[in-house]
Parts: sequence; structure tokens; C-alpha cells
Amino acid sequence: MAIRLESVLLCDLIVVGPDRKFQLQGIFDRIFSTRLPIRHGRAFVYFRFYTEAARQDSQHELKLSLSEPDGQNRELATTRVKVGSHGKVEGYIQLVGLPLPAAGVYRLRLRFDEQEIGSYLFEVTIVPAAPSSSGSDMVH
Repeated sequence: MAIRLESVLLCDLIVVGPDRKFQLQGIFDRIFSTRLPIRHGRAFVYFRFYTEAARQDSQHELKLSLSEPDGQNRELATTRVKVGSHGKVEGYIQLVGLPLPAAGVYRLRLRFDEQEIGSYLFEVTIVPAAPSSSGSDMVH
């Protein structure tokens, strides 16, 4: 199936306006923490691609997985998407409590009907603890 990927991005927040425009806030590719393992509180994966072989309004399976620095793969989400006009598929997947066990480079992998169509790299880095009056750790 011929697919043309336009975007796969990781961000802090996505707002969908009444006009169906996607507003992405806080696009990032690095997560800083004072300790590991951690769970990233909340993030969104935005995607947009075009498929030539699927007909408009057809439903398809979209899967998101994570490749960790040690090579392990983890399935994160499976959802159904609908093909729009001109073969466009656009949307997002919310990630809550994403487990990040180690420092290093991670790869989010997007599959459409079992065909990998793209990926997004991000890095987890340990930073020294900053003085804090609360005593709690921050994940950025």
C-alpha cells in the first residue's frame, strides 16, 4: 500500500479546534529527569499521512509501539482510523504514564494495517538534581 507520511510528532498538548484544525503545543524530542526509571505523565503523538490504496471512509488499524534503548519493543496503543478525502489520515494518540526505564534513545513506531509508515526519535537524559524546596523530582 503506497503511503506518504507527512508528520509524526511528540508534544505536550494537542487542541482540536471547532474547525478541526490541530494545534500542537510543546513539541519535544528530549526528556530530562533526575532519576530513572520514570513514567512520563502525559504526551501526545500527532500523525498525518496519505494513503493511495485505501478508499475514503474505510476503517483501518493504527498501532503505536516503542523501541527502547536496549532494543526491547513495547506495544503502546492500537486504534481505528478513518481515511478522509484524498486518502488523508490525521489524528493523535494520547500517552499517559509512559514508562521510561533507562537513559538513551527511544523510537516511537507507527504502523498502518501492519505496515510501518514512520517513526519518531526522542532521548531520555539524566540531569543533576536542582535544589528544590518541595523535595520532589521533576520530569521535563
